Amino acid sequence: MSENKNILSLQEIARKGQEIYDELKEGLESKYKGKYIAIEIESKHYEIGDTPLEAIDNAEKKYPNKLFHLIRIGFPGLYTVSRTAKKEKHGWLY
Repeated sequence: MSENKNILSLQEIARKGQEIYDELKEGLESKYKGKYIAIEIESKHYEIGDTPLEAIDNAEKKYPNKLFHLIRIGFPGLYTVSRTAKKEKHGWLY
């Protein structure tokens, strides 16, 4: 079996992240509009922050070595950003 079987493309991460966000959207937008949500797509758990970096950092503390889908709550997405959980030189994926 290929070791790459469990590696998701950026499009798959974005799709799954958006699906999870859509399930939570109503409650999130009424309470957290304008904040950022980092969604761990495997567990569907998320962390919220005032900035993108705060949301990602909060999520990484709870879910190290995972990928996250980042959304500004209550605003349409202009682009997709995910970040590898490892603190590497090139940790951001676009």
